[in-house]
Amino acid sequence: MFVKKKVSLVLIISMVILLLFGCAEADPNSILEGEEVSPKVVDGEESAGLKVHFIDVGQGSSAFIVGADGKTMLYDAGGDDENSGRIIVDYIKDIGYEHIDVAVFTHPHADHINGAPTVFKELKVGSVYYPKATHTTRTFENFVEAVSRAGLKFKTAKAGVEIPFGETTAVLVAPISDKYENLNDYSATVKLTWKDTSVLLTGDVEKTSENEMINSEQDLDIDLLFVPHHGSNSSTTDGFLDKTTPDYAVISSGKDNSYGHPHREVMDRLNKRNIKTYNTAEAGTVIATLDGEKIDINTVGKRQVNDQGSNKNGSSNKVVNDKIEMLDVEASISDTKPKQNSSVVLTAKVTSDGKPVEGAKVKILNHYKSKTTPYEGVTDKNGVAEISYEISRASIDFEVKVDVTAVKNNLETKTQVSFTPQ
Repeated sequence: MFVKKKVSLVLIISMVILLLFGCAEADPNSILEGEEVSPKVVDGEESAGLKVHFIDVGQGSSAFIVGADGKTMLYDAGGDDENSGRIIVDYIKDIGYEHIDVAVFTHPHADHINGAPTVFKELKVGSVYYPKATHTTRTFENFVEAVSRAGLKFKTAKAGVEIPFGETTAVLVAPISDKYENLNDYSATVKLTWKDTSVLLTGDVEKTSENEMINSEQDLDIDLLFVPHHGSNSSTTDGFLDKTTPDYAVISSGKDNSYGHPHREVMDRLNKRNIKTYNTAEAGTVIATLDGEKIDINTVGKRQVNDQGSNKNGSSNKVVNDKIEMLDVEASISDTKPKQNSSVVLTAKVTSDGKPVEGAKVKILNHYKSKTTPYEGVTDKNGVAEISYEISRASIDFEVKVDVTAVKNNLETKTQVSFTPQ
């Protein structure tokens, strides 16, 4: 996604990122200097194996991992409102921890990083891994500033980097390329292996990054998949599932979210492979224990939210769009393999700093084999625009790319989806 923003802001963020990465690029596997945090013992005894806590943060993503030797890792820290950090920190403290040995943040979208400032303020963090991807949002600025205030520098998250994580093997398998058109494809993807069991944490990777991983020589055979992009149909392709062959899957999404996650097509692909799937929107926090031979799954239940949309700490989820400084757009197609003369629905979600934007104009361009067809729509109070149209006799097996542009208050952002007529 590309957002038009004041050049000065982009330069400032880029300079801060450069300073934070500092010399880490010279040795991405080096251990952070300073105090080493000792392994944690839970309830007076060592963990029975590698535990992955997929925290219920609503429409967002955060996982807290505890190795068999007590080492800890946080994978993303974002959710569907400004209280995400409070939810994550409270959960970690409730299960007996006040430190994080390694933090991995996948990419700069708000639903993956908006809780980071609270995490860095209240918990001891040993090291931080992040890909070289910037964004022009206040949420991203807050994230960068929080890392700096904690006295840390980013270690580069890219394929091939091994993350020191005690007795657990932790390897980054993506991003593979240096540049992507879509910020989601920068997502830092980590494979964790404990003896003969493994889990793949994927952020919001989409088809481009998935295909790179498929075509790489990396070992992607796993037991548990953290489903990419909250179950969006832009990810979790047949090829990716065939490469990873998971027995279990976990989706992090919000109840009745406006994106429609997880999409039906993704659930169909998981179900036809008999992959046992858990969704935090229904199950609440999901805890997977990898004992080295098998995986056990337990659920905690939904976090409490009152009728006014506030959580137990009283913070409101109500969105106010009085001031818009940036735009972000995500889009999906109802049917990626439609028949000729059928209709498809393009759903676009426009946000500003993670909050829905009402009244944004959404323009789409369908690039057929012999022509280009435009359509328009306007987002509702949930920031969603649904544009339905007939594809007529579109060429069979030709991938129709659809450019999606959202415009509001002289700000503009773009993304792209596609479908292939059958």
